[in-house]
Amino acid sequence: MTKQALVIELTGGKIGSTNVDEKITITIPKFRVQKREEGADLDDLVEETIDFVAEYDDTDGTIKIEVKNDVDGYAAEVGSGS
Repeated sequence: MTKQALVIELTGGKIGSTNVDEKITITIPKFRVQKREEGADLDDLVEETIDFVAEYDDTDGTIKIEVKNDVDGYAAEVGSGS
């Protein structure tokens, strides 16, 4: 199966009074589509369902997420302890 990289970039407004945009970039170095289906037209929008596999890459890992905004840091949360 053909494996390629997938990069999704979401861009928001400017950060404060700078000329820099808020941005989230999701990178999957080795990505392949398992199954793809198009759905019915909903208010002139086409629904698409894609099942995919992200594979581990020795150099780049599995998934990399970069966030650019005006927040200094985030608290990491692991699990959902009950």
